[in-house]
Amino acid sequence: MLSIKGVVQDGVIKPLEAVPQGHTGQVVITFLDDYGGTQTPKSKNAPVLEQEEAAFIEMHAMLCQKYMGEYVAIHGTEMVDHDADLESLTLRMYERFGDQPVWIAPVHQQPVEEWRMRSPRLNRQ
Repeated sequence: MLSIKGVVQDGVIKPLEAVPQGHTGQVVITFLDDYGGTQTPKSKNAPVLEQEEAAFIEMHAMLCQKYMGEYVAIHGTEMVDHDADLESLTLRMYERFGDQPVWIAPVHQQPVEEWRMRSPRLNRQ
């Protein structure tokens, strides 16, 4: 088994190292974060954002009735604004709250989007 480093760019897995010609075994890609490490350091805002996310999940049913398909902004565990345009909402939240953490999320049927990624394997025959 060969272990190489890689990143995800524009939704595509890109290895940072070449797979040697003639390699026929499995390849394990270790994904790097923006800091070049394999784990992203926790932000000082992580606990606040976790509270905002929990508030979003708790009020999700109400949000679905009123704001389906839009983006909502949660600050201080309260919904403070909404918009169909993410960029407009983000700019308003920055003007209003500056660098304070604000949870902005789309309102869909499920409160948390689930992603399933299959482990890529390189087979050369």
